[in-house]
Amino acid sequence: METTDTRPKRVCSPKYAVQKARRGKKLNRWEIEDLAKDPEQSFLYATKVLKGRFPEGEPIIAASKFALEYAKDFVGGRWEECERYLIADIEAGHRSRRMALDYFIHIAGVRHPKVEKWILTSELGKVVEYAEHCVKGRWKEAEPRILARDHLAHDYHRKVIKGSWPELEHKILFQKKLQWHEDRKDMLQDYLKVAPEPGPGFEAMLQKSNRASLLLIYAVRGLRGRLPPVLHQKMLMFSFDPKRQRSAKRYIKFLEHRESGILRYLAGLTEEERMEVMEKARTK
Repeated sequence: METTDTRPKRVCSPKYAVQKARRGKKLNRWEIEDLAKDPEQSFLYATKVLKGRFPEGEPIIAASKFALEYAKDFVGGRWEECERYLIADIEAGHRSRRMALDYFIHIAGVRHPKVEKWILTSELGKVVEYAEHCVKGRWKEAEPRILARDHLAHDYHRKVIKGSWPELEHKILFQKKLQWHEDRKDMLQDYLKVAPEPGPGFEAMLQKSNRASLLLIYAVRGLRGRLPPVLHQKMLMFSFDPKRQRSAKRYIKFLEHRESGILRYLAGLTEEERMEVMEKARTK
């Protein structure tokens, strides 16, 4: 008579074991052991039967093409057993190494030096996602590479920095060739949407620029009002330059429209409300 430690002569194959389990029948230890040697059937067993983790099959799943989906659906976080295979794929240059990026960025959310090296040398398009989800903030080592690509710099600024970035400000104002939108006016508008108050050196840099259109955008999109005295005077001087007077005239019209709007607003207030507004303006 066979003992419980003796393998039966007939055991369901992994494929039929999954079908058996899906019909509600319990698997014996031998069927579980055989199932745990087959990555695809182990994944199906976890997905269709357990609807959760299958610990016995995890070692084989971790080394298979089903690892990422299993980690996403059932582990829901860092899965160190799987990481060594993913890192090995990166080192070997396997096609499946892209799974590693998806795993670290979208599932584990942790940093790894070998992943970072690969991103900076071969997968720069993933640099913003990695900074956002793994570094969880500014990735200083990557910023020189990011600044070299206008679309990445814009994306990184919008999703990661979310404030003043002097290096990008300098690039927008002075770099001769840009890859971003149609021109640097679009770049500055996009920048000011994220950082309405640029760094303290921005106005000094803007003073060195002879682009009236950028002064106009800063007044309208950044300050939403009159430029500081030095920049305001410079803008008025541009009204005598045929190449720049269009932006200068638009600036003057903007100020007139804004002033008339303020006057209309004040006219609709009571005397007490006007005094309160004036007091707040003085204290700012």
